[in-house]
Amino acid sequence: MAYRRVLLIARLRPASDDAHAGARNGQSSYLFAGMVRCSSGHQPLSMYGHRRKGHVYMSCDYGRTYGKVAADQIEGHGQWLSIREDVLLPLVERFFAERVFGPMRLEKLARQLRVHEKRSRGQADKAVKELREHVADLDRRVGAQIEALEAGVEPALVRKRIEKLRRDKERAEAELAALGPASAGSDASEDLPALLGRIPDLSRALHGAPTELKRQVFEAFCLRIAYDKVERRIEISATVSEAVAKALEKAEDLPEEVSSVAQRDIAGARLVPQSDARVLQQYRVAA
Repeated sequence: MAYRRVLLIARLRPASDDAHAGARNGQSSYLFAGMVRCSSGHQPLSMYGHRRKGHVYMSCDYGRTYGKVAADQIEGHGQWLSIREDVLLPLVERFFAERVFGPMRLEKLARQLRVHEKRSRGQADKAVKELREHVADLDRRVGAQIEALEAGVEPALVRKRIEKLRRDKERAEAELAALGPASAGSDASEDLPALLGRIPDLSRALHGAPTELKRQVFEAFCLRIAYDKVERRIEISATVSEAVAKALEKAEDLPEEVSSVAQRDIAGARLVPQSDARVLQQYRVAA
């Protein structure tokens, strides 16, 4: 059943995705083609796959695009920067086991959301405090203008100044009203645990799946990998979509011989994910 569900996920790949663009550019034989970005001291650039001495590498050719001099300015980068596919794959499978499929994913997500909500709440409280202080300051400045008017300052000058201060106050009060008790991302925070809770543990099935099927599953979850050699960090993220969760809830309707579905049928049924809720994790890597 687990392997059949992995096959089902593979059928839910997005219709339009950078990963497919990578496949169209002759990269289809590489597991992570179109999914890996190099952000090692420069703006994120897509990494391409190639084989060398029996190993598959994902490489960044920053030096070829921007020149050797520019590349040499980035410590440890050089004209080309590469990372082996067999270094990335265990981290990606660990990510799916811990953050998407595994039994601890909801607990880990709950901790992450608590930290995020605490940070967001702190930022919102700070913004509210600053806006209230700004409104109070504008009131004081309006009062000072009224005192100046009473002291005999030209009324036309005072009136223009007061009008500007009141417009500034209106804008500040509108911003203050927009900072309601619910944060802007609260709905997404509530939806993500619910979506994760509907996805079964497919860690073992994914680990044992053939390379092409793994790639299709990664596409279905819009897998993204950001590699930063300078900071020795890999950031992995995936989209948990309503389409995948809904399909897995109905997995018992799959035919018994689903494992024999032809590759052309698997590739033919692509759905655009209905949710952009993303799960993200960072990992440290050796230099």
